Amino acid sequence: MNTPVAELAVAVIKELPPAARMRSVPPTDLLPIDFGPTGTTFRHPVRVQLPVTEAVLSQGKPEVLTYDPDSGAWQQVKILAINAKERLV
Repeated sequence: MNTPVAELAVAVIKELPPAARMRSVPPTDLLPIDFGPTGTTFRHPVRVQLPVTEAVLSQGKPEVLTYDPDSGAWQQVKILAINAKERLV
């Protein structure tokens, strides 16, 4: 049985893992975010909005990726909506 989490931590990652870079966008315009604690799951699906910079939006449809530090692999996350005016995905 899973133990309920009283608080979800959200933090900006200071160092980008490999491959989290866009050729024409400076790393300062990418905002890698860590949600924790590691292994947290939700009983029901949740919707998360992430900030995105103008530089990223100018490259076309942005991608959201999750990083598995154990395997070093990136996996694409389905984006439900892009709000360019508010700069959110």
